[in-house]
Amino acid sequence: MVHLSLYNSTMRQTVPATHGDTAINLSALVVAHNEEDRIAACLEHLTFADEIVVVLDRCHDRTEEIAEAMGARTLSGAWPIEGDRRNTGIKACRGTWIVEVDCDEQISDTLGREIVETIRHSRFDWHGLRVDNYVGNRLVRHGWGGSFGTSAVSRLFRKGAKVWGRQSVHPEVILHARNGGGVNVWFIRSSITLTATSRT
Repeated sequence: MVHLSLYNSTMRQTVPATHGDTAINLSALVVAHNEEDRIAACLEHLTFADEIVVVLDRCHDRTEEIAEAMGARTLSGAWPIEGDRRNTGIKACRGTWIVEVDCDEQISDTLGREIVETIRHSRFDWHGLRVDNYVGNRLVRHGWGGSFGTSAVSRLFRKGAKVWGRQSVHPEVILHARNGGGVNVWFIRSSITLTATSRT
């Protein structure tokens, strides 16, 4: 399970991109390496976004075929440095806002609506997501396995507010804004599957 709290940061004015006559406000970004078994389940939960961008890093399976069949824009290449491939994806996104999702994650309709509502009214640059991690159906916060997950991630941000570092392992994330309090939602990871419900 991943519990998300959306934290605000400083405001930046941007002009939404357009695709035809439709403004692109939110891009969903997925980075993949040979994910043909999981990419469809991930992408089918991203329909709340105005566009889906999939970065294909040295893929040799059907990931590209599946992603394009589901309407995603794809970029293919080889990026040995994680930060480089993620920054390439961020640059390719046309939305004012970007939400980053891993291939082993799924965002529920509830969380999708929460994200859309949050960015519609947000005066800030990014929202940090506080995380609860599950192993199978069991929530793990303490003890063995508790340190394997992550406690917070900066997954929802305005384009230009986030840059990945070039470290070879666990690249740093550079955020061009301060954070603050925000909206609470639940983001659930169960057997490497993410869904969500609003927190009451």
